[in-house]
Amino acid sequence: MRSVILTLIALYAVSSSATVQQKDVLIYNGNTYPLQEYYLEAYFECYPELRPKTMSVSSDLWRGYVAFFTVINKKIYLVDLQIRVKDENAKETFATTWKSVFKEFSPDVDEFPVDWIDDIIVLPHGEPLDYEQGFGIAYSEYELLEVKHGELLNSKKVSLEAYKKVVNKWHVFLRKKDLLLLKKKLID
Repeated sequence: MRSVILTLIALYAVSSSATVQQKDVLIYNGNTYPLQEYYLEAYFECYPELRPKTMSVSSDLWRGYVAFFTVINKKIYLVDLQIRVKDENAKETFATTWKSVFKEFSPDVDEFPVDWIDDIIVLPHGEPLDYEQGFGIAYSEYELLEVKHGELLNSKKVSLEAYKKVVNKWHVFLRKKDLLLLKKKLID
């Protein structure tokens, strides 16, 4: 029993001090939004040899890169891929800077089509409000982007109140059935 209690305490200590991860980015209608999902990971599971190589390992970037997506003519494209590298000009020992490796990843096109995304992407809008239990920093409004095979099918702005009536926890925790419920109640 003592070992079970010590294990639970250790797991709590590790989980409570976990580092917040660098988010991938979506550029949409001239604004930049952090994404809650790491959509490029599905691609790298199929093509691991194309994953960017980085020598700079950081606890806030387990995947080793930050992906930048944009919407062009209702389709989602990857437009940049950046890794951290040692900053040779800095005086600090472990200083890093960002380096684009997009041309190595996609030498032939400037916009790489991301046709495997089937999701409802939730973007914060409006004023940031106070911390909401289970939601993190809540915003007064959200825009829901319905995406199928990388194509934007629909978008709709909803209030925080309408969003909370459907979703009990922040969208990081949504399962497929939660996304279907969100679509049915808020988008359709």
